[in-house]
Amino acid sequence: MSDLIDFKTLERAPVAPISFDFFAVQNVLAPSSLQAIRDDFSTIEKPGIFPLASLSYGSAFASLIDEVKSSRLTAIIGEKFGIAEPMFTIPRRITCLFTPHPMRSMAA
Repeated sequence: MSDLIDFKTLERAPVAPISFDFFAVQNVLAPSSLQAIRDDFSTIEKPGIFPLASLSYGSAFASLIDEVKSSRLTAIIGEKFGIAEPMFTIPRRITCLFTPHPMRSMAA
């Protein structure tokens, strides 16, 4: 499997302690993979938040989800926030959010 997530960029991102610890990362998805991920994203017809199990999607998007669930990403986030306990023991929920683009809505 090729890396769709730029793990090095994640590792370099500083944690910002403002009320709570967080970090924000731009350009974390490999540019060469973006179109395939977009093409394989589930067709969602209405605004909302959808559990992965309720969606159907292609292999590039499935590979992205595999990387999000990976031990590598878990280790990077655990290290950033000083979580000694393996994060895979903490329940994780992945959902997809769909918000209609305002220009698309106006064109319809």
